[in-house]
Amino acid sequence: MPSRFNTVLSVLFLLAAGLFTAVLPAQASDKVFVIKQVQNGSGIRTVCVNEEGIKFIQDDFAVISKAPDWKVVYLNKHQKTYFQTGLNDFKGVPWLDKIPASLKAVDATDAEIKGLKVSRLESAPEDRGDKSRKVEVLATSSLPLAKSEVDLIRAIYGQDNLEGLPLRIKVEDSASQKVHERGRSLETDWCMEKKLPVSFFSIPKGYTEVKSQSELEKQKATGKVRVRKYRPFAHSK
Repeated sequence: MPSRFNTVLSVLFLLAAGLFTAVLPAQASDKVFVIKQVQNGSGIRTVCVNEEGIKFIQDDFAVISKAPDWKVVYLNKHQKTYFQTGLNDFKGVPWLDKIPASLKAVDATDAEIKGLKVSRLESAPEDRGDKSRKVEVLATSSLPLAKSEVDLIRAIYGQDNLEGLPLRIKVEDSASQKVHERGRSLETDWCMEKKLPVSFFSIPKGYTEVKSQSELEKQKATGKVRVRKYRPFAHSK
């Protein structure tokens, strides 16, 4: 009788283990900070980050980097192509504007944007006769950022002294010939934690690798015109 009972227990244990193994991959998820930003009042940008990966999304493009190798993957979601390079070789992308002046940290009282503490950086005053330019950046290091993620943010924005993600960028440039660029800005609309699949920071299935960043970016012009822009988490608040 004890032998038969032990046999039944062994079978139940194996069945339970099999079910657990089958269910686990589908349920696996990670907590990720999802940040919605607005560029120049209209462009929607989404930044998703935790200590294992970071992803910038805007229209048909995305930039991803994740542990452990922290390679930079540049995606064209419309054409389903990607380009991959080392972090040290990545120079940024045209839809993530570099901050157009050298910045230094300035003393500031405690400030927050959407519940995240921020530090303030400013450009030195720049007067050119009757024209001037001033840049102000509020960046947060309150997010769970790995060193390689900070390095990627610095490469994207062209600022070696950034210690976190810019949540607000204001550029007042009276010399700009384009009216909409005289007060260029980046604003953060909202920030929240979400559970996303662990594959969120991976290259999606069915994507084809291309040989250069320029090849990936040129493909936008040859693709079909999309009526609706890709706006992840657009209905979240």
